[in-house]
Amino acid sequence: MSFLLAISVSLAIVLACVWLFPPPAHFVFATSESLYEKLIWLACFLVVCGIVIAIQIARFNKWRGNENKEKQKWDSEYRNARAYATANLKPIVDEQRAYHEARNREHGRRYFGETISFVVLIIAAAIAFMQWLTLEKTDRTLHDTVVTANRAWVYAIHSVFRDQSVIGVSPQIVYELRNAGREPAIHGKLSTAGDVVDWPENGDFLSTPAVGDDACKMNWKSITTPPVWPGNASDPPSLSTSLAVKTKDGVPLLWNKAMEERKSVLRVRGCFTYETFRRLHETWFCFVFVPILLTTTQTGPRMIGAGCNGGDGAN
Repeated sequence: MSFLLAISVSLAIVLACVWLFPPPAHFVFATSESLYEKLIWLACFLVVCGIVIAIQIARFNKWRGNENKEKQKWDSEYRNARAYATANLKPIVDEQRAYHEARNREHGRRYFGETISFVVLIIAAAIAFMQWLTLEKTDRTLHDTVVTANRAWVYAIHSVFRDQSVIGVSPQIVYELRNAGREPAIHGKLSTAGDVVDWPENGDFLSTPAVGDDACKMNWKSITTPPVWPGNASDPPSLSTSLAVKTKDGVPLLWNKAMEERKSVLRVRGCFTYETFRRLHETWFCFVFVPILLTTTQTGPRMIGAGCNGGDGAN
């Protein structure tokens, strides 16, 4: 169709050129110069153009008709397929929907049951934990009660010069300890440190500066002692050991004339650590020594210690 259109247009152009620009005289068409002939040529040209346009319109209408038929065919097939799917697939879709709804309901019931079970389990675990805490606290209380009733309780009952006091000599002091409990005190360590304080006014030793309870925190040099076995008040001391008087720095502390003349007082603090029922315990003590406090022994009078203003205790 495009070829015919091109030929028609070309012919029309040729005819128009011949009509508007007559050919030379030696051409055949040169004799056709009358208006009548030109009108004939123009009519032919219009007829050809009309035929070409009619053919083009007919082909276009045919194409539009085919397009409409194809569209109607496609619409008809689509409607038929949709009707077929609706008629044949709807039961399957409904069955699948019902299956999923039933499955979701089953999952919901199972989830609810599992949630209830989990909450009950948490509550039961909390109750069991609280009962365990109560039982553990009761057991610990009973254990502490048994330990307190049967553990070792060590305290210093006496201190005395091993020999008579001599000016310029560091005295040796015998410390006597007693275990008032029911279990032996093992892994014992004894540490002491001495210093000199002024003689109190009117001889009232209770007016001396109070002694703190920090003797076991001083890290003084200590000696290891044998186990301290339980004993009654009427029994001999459970442990008796002697140490030379030294300062907290480990320097020997000498007995001097001021002590002998009651112008100053020798004060000794000590700490005894021991183990009982796998627990570490401490006993701390403090004694002062003055020439007027004497005790008679087989080798002569010996100076004995008196309690300080504070500085004794145990845990």
